[in-house]
Amino acid sequence: MTQHRLQCRLCLQTGPLLQKSHIIPEFMYKPLFDEHHKLVKVDPKEYLEGKAFVQRPSSGEYEANLLCGVCDNETLGRYESYAEKFLTSLVTRSPGDFIVETGRSETGIELTRCRNVDYAKFKLFLLSILWRASISKRDVFSDIYLGPYEEQLRKMIKDGDPGSVDCFPILIFSWHTDPSMPTGFISQPGKARAKEGTRYIFIISGMSYVFHVSPRSFDRRYLPFTLQPTNQITFFHVPPGSGQDLFRRYHDF
Repeated sequence: MTQHRLQCRLCLQTGPLLQKSHIIPEFMYKPLFDEHHKLVKVDPKEYLEGKAFVQRPSSGEYEANLLCGVCDNETLGRYESYAEKFLTSLVTRSPGDFIVETGRSETGIELTRCRNVDYAKFKLFLLSILWRASISKRDVFSDIYLGPYEEQLRKMIKDGDPGSVDCFPILIFSWHTDPSMPTGFISQPGKARAKEGTRYIFIISGMSYVFHVSPRSFDRRYLPFTLQPTNQITFFHVPPGSGQDLFRRYHDF
């Protein structure tokens, strides 16, 4: 369904816009729906204070009048289709075209390394979520504000340019190895400010996606663990008992 002619936030062309554009793609919510098609959604501050889950919406976050049909269904849809295939292969433990290896870092943290992951498609998929959250007016994304980086990301997504490995690097953590942390929920995206810069974190279904926007916010020692132009990415598994500390570290209150 479309409305009157407005400017698409991605291609900047004027025309009819969609009335329902997801900020976080629908497929990422699939494991979280219960038998009544309700989500478990948690406010990070209340969670850290030991309070119960606070919301059970029946759908994901979407918004009207952001994108045209071509940008939503074709440009972003191409990245989403690839990401769904890859992430589903991890959840179902059926790697298919991907090569999955496990190991440990020098400090003993459990790792999963994936090969044959399309650098451009998967990185642009993740960056598109960050960008969509920044342009959204929904309260749940109020902490996501990219400022001048918003336009830079728009151009990268529109042009299919993932940038270099140290351009908006992303670290991914899995919470499934820490039994003290529930994994069946989605958290309000948060940010962590430090003298090095600002980072943003999205927690969805037991996975954390940490975006380092400012070049100063990223410790280059971790660069080999981000998505690589060699089509490899490494996931950290959160050590048992350390999940809440990591959760708190990436949220400012």
